[in-house]
Amino acid sequence: MKRKGFSNLQSDPCDDDDLEIVTVWVDDLLLFATSDRILRHLREDLKSIFNITNLGEPSKIVGIKITHQRDSIMISQPPYVDLILHKYAMTNANPVLMPLDPNVKLEPNTEVREPNRSNDYAFLIGSLQYLTIATCPDITYAVNQLAAYYGIMYRDDNSRLVRPTDSNTFYGFSDATFTNADDRKLISGYVFLSNTSVITWMSKKQATIALSLTEAEYVTLLEAARDVIWLRHLYGELGFIQKEPVLLLGDNDGSIFMTKNPQFHKCTKHINL
Repeated sequence: MKRKGFSNLQSDPCDDDDLEIVTVWVDDLLLFATSDRILRHLREDLKSIFNITNLGEPSKIVGIKITHQRDSIMISQPPYVDLILHKYAMTNANPVLMPLDPNVKLEPNTEVREPNRSNDYAFLIGSLQYLTIATCPDITYAVNQLAAYYGIMYRDDNSRLVRPTDSNTFYGFSDATFTNADDRKLISGYVFLSNTSVITWMSKKQATIALSLTEAEYVTLLEAARDVIWLRHLYGELGFIQKEPVLLLGDNDGSIFMTKNPQFHKCTKHINL
């Protein structure tokens, strides 16, 4: 590949106007190019090195369905979702609008003394986590909440989850929210979009206990800012140099003021600004 002029991306180790991108998953390849002529030339280059089979326009990769529309490409995993529904006898379950009931307080199952991390609930959480990584960012927070108890909770608590601009720039939203009362750690979450399409997201419990919501929101902004740096490097290596600052939106005035003017304050003096 290097003899043909390809190089690894520094911002995402894998393998101008004439842009060619080869994504690799074990022995499956997806080819991207800015024109049919370049794509044909790329296929010929690969055939001269490897014994490959051209399957035409992709419709599926690693279990992810690819739907081509006139002005967009959509990815989804309906067969995988159907498999989960069938496995856990929920094919006839009624759909819901929210993946997690905000009025339900999650608590450990006190009848279980030793956590069992090999039960059906744990396997279901693992299946749902794969969905959140691949195609379903909308259930990320709910799965994160439920995963905190995956060894000591009844399966019924997560049954709701499995029921059925310039495109070369990106922007993001970040937020922090309260979580389980057991450890007092808040949840950080952020999502980045390009031309209204989600490109990357994260939802996870913070490593430390925040002393205020402002601190928790500031930590979340920091996590999101790290992804901004990585995305700028990735876009740059793909030829889409980000000339303007990236818009990162938060909803906490205190944390936003801290990023603009790190003043000394008794509530934030322990934070290394």
